[in-house]
Amino acid sequence: MLLTRQPFRGVVDMPRILDLVRAMPLSCRHIIDLPWRLSSPAIQEGRDAAYWEDSAGRVVGFAAWQYYWATLDFFILPGRESQAVVASLFA
Repeated sequence: MLLTRQPFRGVVDMPRILDLVRAMPLSCRHIIDLPWRLSSPAIQEGRDAAYWEDSAGRVVGFAAWQYYWATLDFFILPGRESQAVVASLFA
């Protein structure tokens, strides 16, 4: 299981992040303010957000540190890669 961490590039990566969110169990989705949260200036500058891909190129995790709101938003797809994403996220 090879995971690759990629910097979030704003609008370019948004469709991939939305695919991840749609794949999440309904009970794990807190998305009502996600567009607003992802409009943070630091995130739009390519800082403070990343996503993880598995060896097939599927996005299995996303995290964004919201400096202005002191919030860490993250989505980690349940499955065999989830522990590796958690370990990488909090390393």
